Amino acid sequence: MTPDLDPRLRQAIIAAVRGEQSPWPIDEHHPPRGGTFQQRFDRGDLQIMLWAIALAAENQEQPPKWATDALMEKLLQVSVAAKDWDGVFGPTRSPRDRKAPGANEHKIAQRASYMFRCYDIVKKRSSKGESITGALFEDIGKELGFSGSIVGDYYYAVKAWLAE
Repeated sequence: MTPDLDPRLRQAIIAAVRGEQSPWPIDEHHPPRGGTFQQRFDRGDLQIMLWAIALAAENQEQPPKWATDALMEKLLQVSVAAKDWDGVFGPTRSPRDRKAPGANEHKIAQRASYMFRCYDIVKKRSSKGESITGALFEDIGKELGFSGSIVGDYYYAVKAWLAE
């Protein structure tokens, strides 16, 4: 497991990959929109093959043949320099729309670091009697070095996810 990765964040990322409700953003150019991982791959989501293999391995299952076949083909393309890594698997963040959730590396790193921390701070302060308002979000944001609206976004995204 990645060091210092909140286990809830790991769950949120995997839920997003599976197309389930999640506070974690997914590339809007490859939304889950239902269907199997293979169907998503066939629609152009090249990274989903890696998730299919990783999740099968994690569950001690055989990875799907379509995914291992595709991975072998992609690795051969990289090996003979027919394509570079991004050309084979796609960029880690969609370059097409820097405003799309998940597109900005700084914002995604900030979300990974602070999403659950913000939620926990809001819950702790509200349990001590503070009202959950914009003023509380602004105060927490000031302490953490970003806007109260971001704190509110993180808090409500996690709250909705946990309410399921």
